[in-house]
Amino acid sequence: MDMGSSRYQEWFPNASEDECALWDKVCGFGEMGMFDDLLFRPGSLTGGLTACQSEGGDGVWTADNVSLPDAFTDFSYSFFTYHVGGIEDKGAYGRFDTSNQSLSVQAEHLDKNHVILHEMIHLHEFVLDGEPLFYHDVALWALYSSLREKVPNLDDRVASHAHLLNEQDIYARGGLHDVLFLLKSFDLDLRMDYSFGTVFGYGLSD
Repeated sequence: MDMGSSRYQEWFPNASEDECALWDKVCGFGEMGMFDDLLFRPGSLTGGLTACQSEGGDGVWTADNVSLPDAFTDFSYSFFTYHVGGIEDKGAYGRFDTSNQSLSVQAEHLDKNHVILHEMIHLHEFVLDGEPLFYHDVALWALYSSLREKVPNLDDRVASHAHLLNEQDIYARGGLHDVLFLLKSFDLDLRMDYSFGTVFGYGLSD
């Protein structure tokens, strides 16, 4: 992730009213801690998995935390730009473009929080994917551990989603939604009091 980019500074002065509204919603969900687990922040599902002990040279061990990559500790939504419309696939409600680190939502879906949250998962997975794979695995494990008693038939849902026929079909239609994405979408469904599948399916659910 290019944290030194001036894309946002170039975007913001020319952003439309709708694009500023999208930016406000994204920041609002961030401030609510919706994605703290994917940033390994203290108090989140993954925060406890960073705890350790360190010895200061005097034989005394104290509580500490594992050092995290700058992409997590210095994360800001201002590293990205936000757009309303301009999505070539008219069947898509939104899109996160990894090539220019932009999040877009179709104008007619701007008022649908589940669409914005869906694209925000893509944004945060992009950040995770820039780091060693074990961060992705730790986040997946933490989410699964939290959800297995909360989501009915979770193992069956994951097994169905992870079947190669399903993954290949999603990929062929231009999407990439791995098991971590599925689990995080269920987590957001719970947080937002949605039916399971709402965030994943752009509003379609069980």
